[in-house]
Amino acid sequence: MKSKLCFIFIFLSLLSNAQIISIKDLKNIPGFWQGKLTYLDYNSGKPYSMPVNLEVEPIAGTNNLLLSISYPDEPNANGMDTLFISKNRKFINASAIVRRQELPNKTALIVTRSKGRDGNDNSEVLIRYSYTIGPSEFKLKKEVQLLNDTTWIKRNEFIFSRTLKKKL
Repeated sequence: MKSKLCFIFIFLSLLSNAQIISIKDLKNIPGFWQGKLTYLDYNSGKPYSMPVNLEVEPIAGTNNLLLSISYPDEPNANGMDTLFISKNRKFINASAIVRRQELPNKTALIVTRSKGRDGNDNSEVLIRYSYTIGPSEFKLKKEVQLLNDTTWIKRNEFIFSRTLKKKL
C-alpha cells in the first residue's frame, strides 16, 4: 500500500509541474521521415532494430498529429497512430509534459511521464517518453520504471531523419 501511495504522490507532483510544448515544436514534426526502430525484446531481453518510415500530418483545427508508420521489411506491421496534444499543450497522449529543453540547431527535447502497465506480466510502471524534435531530426524514446525501483529501462526508440520524398 505504501508503494502505491508513493507512486500516486509522484504522479500528482508531475502533473502540478507540467511544462508546455511550443507551437514551433509542433510545426517541426509534420513531413516525411526515414529511420529505424530499436526495441527491447521482452523474451530475449536483447535489442532488435529495423528500418521504419514515417509520414506526419497535422489534423485540421487541432494540435494533434496523424502518424502513418511503415516498416519496409515487415509491411504487416504498418499502421496509423495519433499524437494527441492537449489544447493547453501540457499533455501528449494524456502524459504530462514534465520537461522542455532547447537544444542546438533549433531542436527541443520534450519529456512526458505517466503511470501505466508494461511487460508480459502487465506490471504497474511509470512511463517516460522523450521526444527530440528538430527541423531535420525526430526521435521518440519510451522508457519504463518499475515501482520501488530507480532504474529506467529503455523499451523502444525511433530515430528519424527528414526526407524530401513525398510518399514513403
